[in-house]
Amino acid sequence: SMFQQLPGTGVKPDQFHSKTRDYFRRLAKDASRYTSSISDPDTNVKQVKVLQLINAYRFRGHQHANLDPLGLWKQERVA
Repeated sequence: SMFQQLPGTGVKPDQFHSKTRDYFRRLAKDASRYTSSISDPDTNVKQVKVLQLINAYRFRGHQHANLDPLGLWKQERVA
């Protein structure tokens, strides 16, 4: 193959990745990253209200949207 014909650099294949691999191993073992903090009850209530507002816009937003901002759609009056 073409890659086998290239001159060797004298570097082991794992040598480049060993530092990166060690970094991610230390990162995975770091327990301080996985600790949770106790949040304020008021913060939880606000968070729930924000999520409810987002869901309301998702489910009902189309009913308040201006779907014809240029006024090109002609509606016929039904008597």
